[in-house]
Amino acid sequence: MIDKNIDHLSWNYRKQGIGLVGALFLMGLLLINLLHLENILTAFITSTVYGLIIEFADGLVWGKVARKAADNLTNFFMGVSIVRILSALLMILIYYMIAGRAAMFNFLVVFACFYLAIILHHTLFFRKHADVGSVN
Repeated sequence: MIDKNIDHLSWNYRKQGIGLVGALFLMGLLLINLLHLENILTAFITSTVYGLIIEFADGLVWGKVARKAADNLTNFFMGVSIVRILSALLMILIYYMIAGRAAMFNFLVVFACFYLAIILHHTLFFRKHADVGSVN
């Protein structure tokens, strides 16, 4: 695959990921304002930051792996799944330690929405572009 095409796809992935996370955040803010759920604002902000970091890093690392070691893309997809799961568990633990037990249900509901959206975006994007980096 040509490096320019990989760079373009990497940029598209990051752009779509940021747009997806931003849209979820804006919908969450609308929900918070309409239903007066100010107690979940911290959960939305935390989940948004997590989503932005994961989506941006995923796009950057994928671009580098596809350019330098396309044969290792399978390992990349396995590794990114493991990193995503471990970082999510770490995020949940940190939130629990800071906010306490009472805030965990709301956080888990909000965080699950962002997490599932990130996984869905990753799956659909790379399923569509599965031939990138493949050796013929």
